[in-house]
Amino acid sequence: MSSLAVVPDAPLAATQPASLGFEPATLDDAWRLAKLVVASGLAPKAVRTPEAAVVMILTGRELGLTAMQSIRSIHVVEGKPLLSADLMLALCLRLPTCEMFACVETTDALASFVAKRRGQPETRLSFSIEQARAAGLSGKDNWKKYPAAMLRARAIAALARLVFSDAFVGVYEEDEIPRAQPAHAESDVRTVPDPRPSPQPESSPHGASAADTFADEMSLASSLAGLNAIARRVATAGVSPEARDELAAEYRRAFSRLSAAGPTMREPGEDG
Repeated sequence: MSSLAVVPDAPLAATQPASLGFEPATLDDAWRLAKLVVASGLAPKAVRTPEAAVVMILTGRELGLTAMQSIRSIHVVEGKPLLSADLMLALCLRLPTCEMFACVETTDALASFVAKRRGQPETRLSFSIEQARAAGLSGKDNWKKYPAAMLRARAIAALARLVFSDAFVGVYEEDEIPRAQPAHAESDVRTVPDPRPSPQPESSPHGASAADTFADEMSLASSLAGLNAIARRVATAGVSPEARDELAAEYRRAFSRLSAAGPTMREPGEDG
């Protein structure tokens, strides 16, 4: 019979962490725990099957989370594991290589954080409401109601990935991935951005049309963040009305391809 990691018989000291509980030691243990959690009806709504619960447990184990912490705090959207920015910050602070991760400024217009990895200089990163507008985020319900909190979340996620990239490969902050959800989803639905053209067309330096260039870039994109960056460039560069539907279709094809491929590495220069 497989064994479980259990709380020792000796009384727990008052300072001992509460995370010392039942932890699955094998995949069979994780499967039994997942079935129990799903059958209890007390799991988050996103955890509908034991298979989903096991994936969350395994993902959390890679990040140093307990099984129940993983089930409560990890979400999977479009095949990508998502964490809250608060959890990403907590995981950074746990790392032995993390000497500092602190908020420098937080307002409704700007969030700035500074982090330091052992042996490296401090890194400061900010995310502004202007960047949110450029990315098409500021119109969402949560951004209208809680701009300071949403700016902090974006700044934390970007800085965590920049300074402690080895801890978050293939894991995203909740607002980093566009979500394709049904119409009855909650009010802050995150949808795939539509690359809307501006009135004036643009040509590439090599003579090809901007639409063709953008279409080629979308087809070669290796991450969802890179694909969305191309879509934002389309919105400001401008293409002909005839090219709009073609680019939108190319975007959907690329989005489906990248979603099916699973977690990917960021492209150079992407900050999430």
